[in-house]
Amino acid sequence: MNETGRPLTSPVYLSALTLLVANDWLLKSALHNGLTGKLSDLAGLFAVTWLGVVVLPRWRWLLSGTVAIAFVYWKSPYSDALIAAWNGLNLFPIGRVVDFSDCVALAMVPVAHVHASRIRETVRRPITRCAVIAISLLAFTGTSLAPEEHEYNRTYSFSIPSGELRRRLIAAALYCRESSPMGILAPEELHIGVPTEMCGAVTAIVRIEEAPKGAKVRLIQISGCPGGTEERAPLLEAFEAGIIEKIGPDP
Repeated sequence: MNETGRPLTSPVYLSALTLLVANDWLLKSALHNGLTGKLSDLAGLFAVTWLGVVVLPRWRWLLSGTVAIAFVYWKSPYSDALIAAWNGLNLFPIGRVVDFSDCVALAMVPVAHVHASRIRETVRRPITRCAVIAISLLAFTGTSLAPEEHEYNRTYSFSIPSGELRRRLIAAALYCRESSPMGILAPEELHIGVPTEMCGAVTAIVRIEEAPKGAKVRLIQISGCPGGTEERAPLLEAFEAGIIEKIGPDP
């Protein structure tokens, strides 16, 4: 059954938008846990899908499918090149945490699609409509602002071969990808996912280096949660507990 009203000022949509903004600008910095990261994804996907269905109703099926596919791409390491290209424009930096468990939020896409499709707009107010769209776009952008990056240059030594150390480190990480700091040389750095209660996962950049009696892990950088204000010490503790301790004792 269809409903009538003004979908962009619907209490349902405005509640999702308010939750997104409050979570990104208040709850993330106050709570520092995985729930706040999931809330951003849930509220964000619901609001983005709703806005697309309302603004371009004839293309609602295509838009909803595109939102779902784009979210999976955004949460994967494959979007690194796109993020790097955008950040290279020096407009405003964006970033995200690679965590496929966030894809549970995709359930919000069909929910928003179905509910928003049922509302038939009875009165059009261009000024209100444009204002809500502008506020929505600002809210969507704010949730992807790049996290703060902390430099460390800290080493952890192990009396095991570098190949075995690399295998254990990758096994402990939530995800791993190789990169070259110069962009043209062979990959020298590993970008790994570090499990943390702050927001589910953060990204650390490490190198595996040879040592006189084995090999060592050099921690170069850790990126905090998007929108968060994590200090250096808690992030370092999360890295040591989530990666270094899981590598295990020397054989």
